[in-house]
Amino acid sequence: MPNQNTIVSGSRDFEANLVLAVNKVVHDLEGFSYHIKHEAMFALESPRWQAVTKRFIVDCLQQVVVLDIGSGTGFVPQIIAPQLKIGDLCICSDVSATMLQVCRDRLSETEVNCGLKFLLLDGERISQNSEYFTHVTMNSVLHHLANIDSLLIEVDRVLCPGGRVFIGHEPNAAFYRSRFLRWVTRIVRVFLDPLHAPKNICSFYKFRTNNSMKTNRIEAESAFESAFVEEVNQSLLREGIIQKPLSKKEIGNIVDLRSAGGSGVTQGIDIEKEIMSKLNEYQVEFFQTYNHLGKVSNKNFVTRAIDHTLRLLFPHTGGTFFVVLRKSMAKRG
Repeated sequence: MPNQNTIVSGSRDFEANLVLAVNKVVHDLEGFSYHIKHEAMFALESPRWQAVTKRFIVDCLQQVVVLDIGSGTGFVPQIIAPQLKIGDLCICSDVSATMLQVCRDRLSETEVNCGLKFLLLDGERISQNSEYFTHVTMNSVLHHLANIDSLLIEVDRVLCPGGRVFIGHEPNAAFYRSRFLRWVTRIVRVFLDPLHAPKNICSFYKFRTNNSMKTNRIEAESAFESAFVEEVNQSLLREGIIQKPLSKKEIGNIVDLRSAGGSGVTQGIDIEKEIMSKLNEYQVEFFQTYNHLGKVSNKNFVTRAIDHTLRLLFPHTGGTFFVVLRKSMAKRG
């Protein structure tokens, strides 16, 4: 482990082992509340995962062996496993032991015919033989990693020829590079999104809240966040991962390493440079981008219409992407 926190202010320059350790601790601590915290995201992603599962997994005549990386509380396995047949296998994996336990508990309440296994990852190597899996799935995983290359190398190793990789709900670098889309997003937030709009604009549109209730809620959230940050730091200090406490912002930047938070840095994942260049023998079978207004909270008729128009004009430049890749059938000599 490093002798001191390797953090460069205002950037995303964190040591890979620090990123892994912080992710383990944070996800261990929020394991039992994670599904509730991200309920809206799961609701939006569920139809997409249902569709690709039916299209690319369910109708396979051969035995299906799925590895879900970063299973969390079991979102993807709960969609895939019930659709698999007797003799198939779904392996759920995560670096967080707490998350994996929650995943196991949730799946115990789900009716499945396939076999289920649970694998605690070490963040470096997948403990399975080469060309073992027919499918590898991951949802909202890559943007947590300091080194995407090492994971993709392992995925390629354990995936059989002709197997498929599913990469869902990842931030798209093309969106953050687009000045036009960023400009449109800012305009929409100012005039149509009450959570981001300045107070005078909110007043103009008469977005009113009970000040007393709002103050109490903010104070309660602040107290909870402070306690959470302290608990994260205590765990990291106790394990000798860090020598000085991390701020709330530093923890957030480490956990969501490539997401939209932070400033002055390259955001998102470059699909061509960071994925396709490493999996260059893979064929793209499905590719979709969405959230063309980024994280606009007020999803009304107007914002949905704008988002739909942008999706038609810029189909590959949405804020979030989902891709399915198929490995070449030819075995490498």
